[in-house]
Amino acid sequence: MVYELKENTLFKVDKKFEENQKNLIYIFSSNEFSKLEKRYSNLKIYRRHKTYRCTQIEVYNNYIYCDFYIPSKINMKSRNSFECIIFKDYIIFIDDGDFVEKIISNICVNPKKNNYNLGKFFYEILSEIIYKDIVFLDSYDEKLSKIEQEVIENNFEKIISKLPEIKRHLMLYCRHYSQLLSICDIIKEMVTDFFDKDTIHLITLYSNRVDRLREESEILKEYCVQIQDMYQAQINVRQNDIMKTLTIVTTIVLPLSLVAGWYGMNFKYMPELNTRYGYYVIIVVSIIIVLFCLVLFKKKKYF
Repeated sequence: MVYELKENTLFKVDKKFEENQKNLIYIFSSNEFSKLEKRYSNLKIYRRHKTYRCTQIEVYNNYIYCDFYIPSKINMKSRNSFECIIFKDYIIFIDDGDFVEKIISNICVNPKKNNYNLGKFFYEILSEIIYKDIVFLDSYDEKLSKIEQEVIENNFEKIISKLPEIKRHLMLYCRHYSQLLSICDIIKEMVTDFFDKDTIHLITLYSNRVDRLREESEILKEYCVQIQDMYQAQINVRQNDIMKTLTIVTTIVLPLSLVAGWYGMNFKYMPELNTRYGYYVIIVVSIIIVLFCLVLFKKKKYF
């Protein structure tokens, strides 16, 4: 797939890769780019930190290498990944899926721009990466509000699986925004042939947007911690109530156990054993003990 910047507009064209052409954007798969690397010496790219599998940038004399790992908004375990190599006259994307093609298709829909160049095109790629992220974070804000309400209503079983998953997803995005900010910080210091002053200004504005998104994700992550603490507090209150009930029952039963144990010794000369109404007297005494304990606990506001 090849796109060309012409007359401040991005067009899809039918061209093959050539070193001497300008203002072109190429999209290759990994296998296609490997074949080109063997044919063209200037395409032998050094990927120093490729094994780290994170969004990063590496600056060299004749090109800039960017590696993107973007968390999916749907499935926390999947990521959209692609590589971007920025030369002075053209840009190459290496993508084994269709993520980059979808982004560029969205950019092509936009109207004609003023003084459009490869640097500003790269800025638009970065902008598309965070497109609608604020809506995504707002959706998590609503989910957390519902979970908080469930905690207040003591619906514990509904949040056991939800909250940790949301927290992990927010941590991924918080790390993702930090990595994008690192890329912006490096680019902002590079007023060279790759990026002009107008592009650096746009990158600065983009950096501010990403920083706000990171702050929002951190706030939501702290919100998760607060809900988790509230959940734990509710569990502790529930356990305390259970222990309190068990303690009250044990305290009431303990005197009755003493009476049962006392008259269960069966000594030969225990006078109560031969008393005609001894059994009924013990019943009455037991009832009095229970009522006394209940009145005492109620007076002390134990329940």
